[in-house]
Amino acid sequence: MRRWSRCLGGVVVVAGLLLPAVRAGAETATLELKRVDPSVRPRAEEMPVEHLFRMTRPQTVFQQLGGREGVVMRPDDPEKPDFADVIRKEPAEYASETPFRGVVQLGSHHYGFVLDIAAPEEEEAEEEQEAEEKEGERGGLFSALGRALTAPLARKPQPEGQGAPFARLYFDLNRNGDLTDDGVIEAESAQAFGSATRSTFPVVELTLEVDGKEVDYAFVLSTHTSVSENFSYAQASLNAAAYREGEILLDGEKRRVVLVDFNSNGRFDDVFRVEEHPGRGGALYPVVGDMLYIDPQPAARYRSPFDPTTSPDQYQVGKLIAYGGRFFDLEIAGGGETLSLTPSPLPTGYAANPNGGTRAIVYGEHGMLEIAYDDEGKAMLPEGTWQLLSYTLLHAEAAAPEAEDGPADQLAMGRPTVASARAGADFRPFRVAGGKTTNVAFGPPFTPQVTASASRRADGTLSLQMSLVGAGGEVCTSMIIDGRRP
Repeated sequence: MRRWSRCLGGVVVVAGLLLPAVRAGAETATLELKRVDPSVRPRAEEMPVEHLFRMTRPQTVFQQLGGREGVVMRPDDPEKPDFADVIRKEPAEYASETPFRGVVQLGSHHYGFVLDIAAPEEEEAEEEQEAEEKEGERGGLFSALGRALTAPLARKPQPEGQGAPFARLYFDLNRNGDLTDDGVIEAESAQAFGSATRSTFPVVELTLEVDGKEVDYAFVLSTHTSVSENFSYAQASLNAAAYREGEILLDGEKRRVVLVDFNSNGRFDDVFRVEEHPGRGGALYPVVGDMLYIDPQPAARYRSPFDPTTSPDQYQVGKLIAYGGRFFDLEIAGGGETLSLTPSPLPTGYAANPNGGTRAIVYGEHGMLEIAYDDEGKAMLPEGTWQLLSYTLLHAEAAAPEAEDGPADQLAMGRPTVASARAGADFRPFRVAGGKTTNVAFGPPFTPQVTASASRRADGTLSLQMSLVGAGGEVCTSMIIDGRRP
């Protein structure tokens, strides 16, 4: 295992190099790398704040294992090199007839890997050892009787259509194109469920190059396969297993800052942005970047680590962030070693909406930005043209009903009323001018809207879909009324 302290020595040097380039009034934090333990699964009532930092979006690699030709496969990144471009030497043979070959991007480079199943003799040895241990636990007459009864029986055949789970990982950790000199990483868990399998590997530590600098990093990889007569596939998911943490001085007080490699690509400076081409029905989806927490709090009654509008301490990495009634320019080193916040010189105005307590994500010429509406329904915004992407509206919570019996944590919890919605490409842009207020229509009342598929099915029927639509045409994605889904 690598020592994290080696990374810290490099951080001091990087911080010293960057400080002279930072504008006056900036506050800079030096961030230490910390590893997460994905195997720890705390109970909901004991959820520590660190649990939020392991909630990331994975890099996924998809591979068809068999089936008829012409099956449409998920498109991969066109800029990603082929496996043969990054790996030149592989093990002489694999146990699987269809080993899973893939490429992921970490830091400034691409890495190749291969997933293989365990050798048949290894599986038999493990099963025999488990059987012997069980017999040893029984002991005496029952053990002898068991051996006598099972001796003439043949080994149970593997169910038809069931694939063997991937249990061995060859990863080019030193990025030299050779998979034979890095050792084999054995799965912590490898299970088969009928026609599907699932495997999880331990945390892997390595040194990356990010913008010409060496930084330490860690990831965890898991796999899923599905086998059928018509179509068989495998999917590998790589999630970040390390985050950056430090302190920064804001408003005269030290604040804890945590930077999460949310898109799991080895960089910590990726900004969120809107996809250029809307999806079906004009839906807009952000290109995922990284996440920043300032004074992170334990999981609240309702929050999602994948949606920063559900909590006031989480921010999407972008050009600007709003904190403490001010806007700051955000600068982050690619490897996450340093983070700087500088008061923004942009003039500001207000966007008004009657729904106070709303947190929204807007985008425009200054990038993507999270804003908060006060109790009067006003949110400060830099001058410019903006468009709504999504929001979460949290109403006052009703007190939980009293009960003589029941867990204390349930009695203490309120019953929130929450609505989340996403706007489409047809949402009307709005202009914010310095010192002025602009009304922006969205939110309640939510009205039902039913749409039909463009074509009829073979049996003459149509597929119908109902949505709850807000005042600005945005579509409700989640709703909770008094703590329950309607």
